[in-house]
Amino acid sequence: MLLDVPINIDTTSKYVIVSQHRMHGYSDKSRWLASMKEEVDCFIQSLNKKWLHVGAGWGVILDDANKLKVLGVNYVNENSKIAKFVDGNNSNLWHGYPADLKRKVKDIPPISILNKWRGEKIIKKHHISRIQRGVTCTL
Repeated sequence: MLLDVPINIDTTSKYVIVSQHRMHGYSDKSRWLASMKEEVDCFIQSLNKKWLHVGAGWGVILDDANKLKVLGVNYVNENSKIAKFVDGNNSNLWHGYPADLKRKVKDIPPISILNKWRGEKIIKKHHISRIQRGVTCTL
């Protein structure tokens, strides 16, 4: 997969692996630790499961033990287990990055997504309020 080149996901959606969120990206941006394939698969899962809300989507990857996998780090090297995907101009051209729930309110998934994750046993009830408040929690 190439950086900064759109990948066709389906007949309407494209995804771009953005270089500014990869290893040699910008110092003020979150950075993926997950592989490029995992990044794209995470996005596809968020589309398929409809973890979307108003031009944004959120995703997670579960490991073999059904635990949330670290997807990346924020700009101060704190782990992130939740990804945010954006379709900046509503053209179905998406990109994503590891969410910074503590410092960026816009990265926090809406309650509708958190409730879907709880229903799928990805997170527990007590995680929801901590995520919504941007407080560190053990996901």
